[in-house]
Amino acid sequence: MQIVGVVIVLATVVLSYHNALNCKMVFDDHLAIEGNADCNTTSTPWRNVFQNDFWGKELGTMDSHGSYRPLVVLSFRFNYHYHRFEAFGYHLVNVLLHALVCVQVFFLCGFHVRLWAAVRPSVSDSSQQDLQPAADHPVGQLHTAVGNTAHQPSDGAADELALVASSCFGAALFAAHPVHTEAVTGIVGRCDVMCLSFYLTAFACYVRLTGTLRPLTHALWLGGFVVCYICALLSKEAGVTVAALCLFYDVLIPHKTRLVNAPALEVGRQTGAWGPRVLRLVLLLGLGLGYVTFRSRAMGTVDLRDSLLIRKVENPFLFAEGLPRLLSLAYLQVIYVRLLLWPWPLSCEYSYNCIPPISGPLDPRNALTVLLLAAVVWGTASCACHFRRGGNVGLLLAAWAVVPHLPASQLVVTVGTLVGERLLYIPSVGLSLAAAAALYALMTSRAFRWTTLGAAAGLVVALAAWGTALRNRDWLDDEALFASALRVCPAGAKLHQQMGLIRLNQQRTEDGRQHFLRAADIYPEWCEPQWHLARVYAATARVPTAVTHLRRCARDVWCAGDCLSLLHQLLSPQLNAKNATAWLILAEAFSAVIGGGHPTPQWMTANAALSWREAAVIHLNAGAHKMALWALRRGLSAAPESCDLKYWRGITLARVQRAEEAATAHEAVLDCGDAKAFRASADELVELYHRLMEEAPPAEVWREKLADVLVRLLRHEARAAADHARVAAGSERTSVPQPQVAEFQTGEEGSGLSLNSVATIGPQLGPIIDVEVSAGAQPSRPKAEVMDEEMQRALRGAAIKHYHELGTAAYEQQDFPHAVKMFWRIIADLQPYPCQIDYWMARSLVDGGRVADGLPYMAKAVECEIVSGQAQEELPLLKHWLRASSVSDPTNVVCMQDPGSPACTS
Repeated sequence: MQIVGVVIVLATVVLSYHNALNCKMVFDDHLAIEGNADCNTTSTPWRNVFQNDFWGKELGTMDSHGSYRPLVVLSFRFNYHYHRFEAFGYHLVNVLLHALVCVQVFFLCGFHVRLWAAVRPSVSDSSQQDLQPAADHPVGQLHTAVGNTAHQPSDGAADELALVASSCFGAALFAAHPVHTEAVTGIVGRCDVMCLSFYLTAFACYVRLTGTLRPLTHALWLGGFVVCYICALLSKEAGVTVAALCLFYDVLIPHKTRLVNAPALEVGRQTGAWGPRVLRLVLLLGLGLGYVTFRSRAMGTVDLRDSLLIRKVENPFLFAEGLPRLLSLAYLQVIYVRLLLWPWPLSCEYSYNCIPPISGPLDPRNALTVLLLAAVVWGTASCACHFRRGGNVGLLLAAWAVVPHLPASQLVVTVGTLVGERLLYIPSVGLSLAAAAALYALMTSRAFRWTTLGAAAGLVVALAAWGTALRNRDWLDDEALFASALRVCPAGAKLHQQMGLIRLNQQRTEDGRQHFLRAADIYPEWCEPQWHLARVYAATARVPTAVTHLRRCARDVWCAGDCLSLLHQLLSPQLNAKNATAWLILAEAFSAVIGGGHPTPQWMTANAALSWREAAVIHLNAGAHKMALWALRRGLSAAPESCDLKYWRGITLARVQRAEEAATAHEAVLDCGDAKAFRASADELVELYHRLMEEAPPAEVWREKLADVLVRLLRHEARAAADHARVAAGSERTSVPQPQVAEFQTGEEGSGLSLNSVATIGPQLGPIIDVEVSAGAQPSRPKAEVMDEEMQRALRGAAIKHYHELGTAAYEQQDFPHAVKMFWRIIADLQPYPCQIDYWMARSLVDGGRVADGLPYMAKAVECEIVSGQAQEELPLLKHWLRASSVSDPTNVVCMQDPGSPACTS
């Protein structure tokens, strides 16, 4: 009879999926197979399959989905080896795998029906006696074989037929259920099919494990369980729940084995005892926690809660807040129950706005949620009240439906899919088990004629198979698939966009445009319809309208690269030294992406800075100083580290007579690491400090800043000279860090195009513009060339002069610490310097009470033969100090080395 049942189940698979073999690759198949290099045996090595996610992205990266399913990808590589990208071979493997799973479900139904029969006998007392198993426990010899449905009551033939018929009905219903079409006919649904096959095998191994105490046999079944569990995990993440399901089985079902096959063992040892059971439960918990730990460490997260891949267009419920979010997620479970119990109509996509989120407690759909919750509570309470009379088995059947569904329910972890019919492939096993148990109960109750029950069951399976065959037609190609989805969900933004793309590929531009407009109308904040509308309008020479849509779509980091690329193409004829508006449009587009709160590539920041700078310089040259400052301020908010923007802000502020603010802006440029900007801002600062010395007292402050700039400029030139010398000598160059935003950049380096180029921007499309400084910048910035020696001597002399005057002024005011600081700047940075500097350093130190620190400088001054009148008058006194003092006093070593340090000023 079991063979007959298996044949009926396989025949149901053939009737349901015979036309699936004619389908093409559709929807996600293109990305997961055709667009995934890991599925191509000729393009990537085998090891990549275990290093990347299911979609071919490197695990742990920002664009990785985090779905680690290497066994499924390996099966795609197998298909590619024999079939390349011919869809027939892929569909054939899917259908064969589904047939295998259906056979496994057949035996699983027999196993659970036996459980049900053992603890919930028929109404008649005679039947109660007949249904008792051979062993001393109600489950009897259950563990001798999972799926071995050789139940042998006293009137064995009838009950055997009922057992096989009910198992056949449950498995046939699973084989023909229309909700499985996405998992079987959709090639990427192989994840669910493979996972369930390993899932059921792992459960069978665990049942065998709980039914034996022989050490060798126990170890073999334990090893089989662990291997199948790992294979289920490597097929799909939902495989983690098999551990929880086994835990439910171990706790709910009181299993014992009469140790007839192990006479050497103690009779008192039972596999149902709590000692072995606790060890098994620890094993299950360890496996589950081990997987979660591995996933969090290898991929950085357990789910997609913090992933940029979670978008409102795919999963709007996750973007609701507070009570509406909770109510919406609860309502999702109603949708899944409806798809299980009434799988028509069906859709390949349930994203925004197919199922509008629950708005609040008064939403009428909450009534369905309350009904479902009430049914769950009532069913759980009923099973608990009748725990020893079938309630425990009822709870196990419910666990088969609930536990595998938890990862996709949005209640435990965050996933990207709002509703997916393929996600019901594993939980629907619970429905099949319940259907088999229900039919068995009806057949053994003697309340209905078997022919009536058989006809009803056959009709249900036939209707399901017919519905599946009809649904397969929708998966024939992309056009049929999305057309059927739009009939079910006319308000689906993503569906309209997909249909628009199909129409564009068919050269039906106007039809495609209408679908894009509808998608944009349904979800105005979604960037992709805006991008495709811009493409359509650009192709039909409606540039202003295209620019409008591009400015909208560039706000989203998902579309920014493509949208900015096309926007630059359209604006290129206007990006010149006179049209500030075009530059502002481009700058605003870049800044919108940068300010969106998501990580953005460096080339976007660089291009934003360049665009704002060009707009600012055009306004500056036109005398619109306020607009120029506004543009520079906006640019610095988008690119706060831009040397270019800081430099031009300083230039603009100087133009409007805000010299102090201009000086502050140029001072910031000196530390940003741009050689050209450093030279340019240093030159501007020299001029500004000279002006401020006259206009903004106290002049000493600006004189000191001026001297500091000159010293820094000399240091910069010394490094540049050494750099050029090393290059001339053929040694490895150690260059000064280069600016980040000197010209338009993208993800590639080393090439550029002229200002009037119509090249596109984007990380994959190459650079846009190669601008030396600015399209119309005045004044121009100097080159980072090495100064000649005469210029360096002039700078050094000027710096010494300023520090010397500042130091002597401080000395005359008896501010000896500041005087020491000024003279030390000369001694430390401006060698060679005049002998008088040592003399004044000594005077400042000695008169400030640091005699021992000043003596070395006095000695240097005497050796330098100071000839000034003041020095000749004090020379005898200086010699007296030298003779009377010990210059080797160890307490003054630090101050002798650096008399200008703060530690020596007290």
